Amino acid sequence: MKKLIILCILILCLNAKEYRHISTFGFLSNGTSLQNFKDGQIAFSLWIEELASLYDSKLDVEYYTDKNDILHEFTTKNFLDMIVIPVPFYFENKKQIDEISDDFWSVSINDKKYIKYILIARKKLNAKSFKDLKDKKIILNEENNISETWLDKQSIIYNNKRYKDVVREAFYEKKESTILLRVFFGKSDFGVISENVWDTMLELNPAIKNRVDIVASSKKEHFPFIGFFKKESNKDIREIFFNITSDLKQFPKSEQIIDLLKFDTVFKIEKDSLQNLEKFYNEYYDLRKRVDNVNSF
Repeated sequence: MKKLIILCILILCLNAKEYRHISTFGFLSNGTSLQNFKDGQIAFSLWIEELASLYDSKLDVEYYTDKNDILHEFTTKNFLDMIVIPVPFYFENKKQIDEISDDFWSVSINDKKYIKYILIARKKLNAKSFKDLKDKKIILNEENNISETWLDKQSIIYNNKRYKDVVREAFYEKKESTILLRVFFGKSDFGVISENVWDTMLELNPAIKNRVDIVASSKKEHFPFIGFFKKESNKDIREIFFNITSDLKQFPKSEQIIDLLKFDTVFKIEKDSLQNLEKFYNEYYDLRKRVDNVNSF
């Protein structure tokens, strides 16, 4: 019996795969399509692990639902080599993150690196600016706090109040196309969507312009999320990651994953290109602090 056990152990050891590199990536599932599809998370994990194996490497994926938890794991432990978080949260913790991070990246949607957001309204309102939000209904994307941040900043500038203190009711949808349709059918007074969704929906139904107006637009400088590696992480793993993502379509099952996550390509973010966004968020946090202090009295 002992000989049999020893033989089994030897067989397992001989068959155990040796990896050149082992790494763990952390993804914040909230704010992406992975939030709503448990089987999507499994598919994504298996796909990443399969791609890594092509390079004789092992890559594990960990999902988090709390952005503070994933940041804590990244900054205080040696468990995670790379994480993905919301852009506003990055700028809230920029100094702490930049000290230990490198190789920033994001994804493009419909071959566009940067996203432009628009405030739309029912045409009958004849809305001209963010001042017209007062006592109205607005609908936002529940998976995108970037568009909400832009709306909040503009509301403070125009109304000296955060948008939730201006509108009568704010509610949320998972899909931007649904937001547009709700405004189109008069179910909401205002909505915030990306310009890309507006253009796509307009191609499908040009009559949208007869019922919906674009009231205001953001600058074209936003991206859906930000990912980055720990500076001390293995450089070979980073190289493998960017090699794989430089041409995803050459790898098996990539088309299904791209369709699931709604992106086209991965691109590196140069630190210099973050300056305009940093200014945007710094202004927003200063404005928010100012109105919050006023309302606290």
